[in-house]
Amino acid sequence: MLNKVLANQLDPDSVMKKLDEIAAIKAAQTQSNSGGINIQQGTTGANSPIVNSPITVGNIPKRIAPEDMPKIVQFLAKAPNKATIIILADQFSGASQFPDDLYDAFKAAGWQMKENGVNRFMAFPQPGRRFQGAEVSMKGEPVGPAGVTATPADALYYVGEIIKISGLQTSLNRNESIEDGVITITLLGGFPDQN
Repeated sequence: MLNKVLANQLDPDSVMKKLDEIAAIKAAQTQSNSGGINIQQGTTGANSPIVNSPITVGNIPKRIAPEDMPKIVQFLAKAPNKATIIILADQFSGASQFPDDLYDAFKAAGWQMKENGVNRFMAFPQPGRRFQGAEVSMKGEPVGPAGVTATPADALYYVGEIIKISGLQTSLNRNESIEDGVITITLLGGFPDQN
């Protein structure tokens, strides 16, 4: 096109006018969400192609979405028998906002919190595949082959439901030496990728 302008085969003013029209059309186009879900992404590095974009590519640290927090708090507040909660997170899970969100949800729902926040610790797992999920510990007889049943009258029921809707594997540890009325939620190994 430039060669044609230089060879006087095209009028420069007409070409510029047409380019301005194309630029105006391009600027008027916008992308909107028509009721779908928002996609979060993450990119890292100095040469990341996405800057201030609503769409990112990569793993997003797990957390409770702000729009879900009131529903979770409301559910936890309905528990007729609330326990005292301790939340621990190893270096893999503690790098995420999720343990803090979980702490905030229980606290806002009126559960007694034993600590003033999430207790983060450094774990040294054995080589190989490590457990990813929540280990729930409470007073009681060790869990037998029949497992454990919790009803809506039990604090454990509400703890289990919140962990289940979070998409985490759960391990239950019951021991007679654990303090009465205390449930410890230990988040281990980070969080599996969510599809």
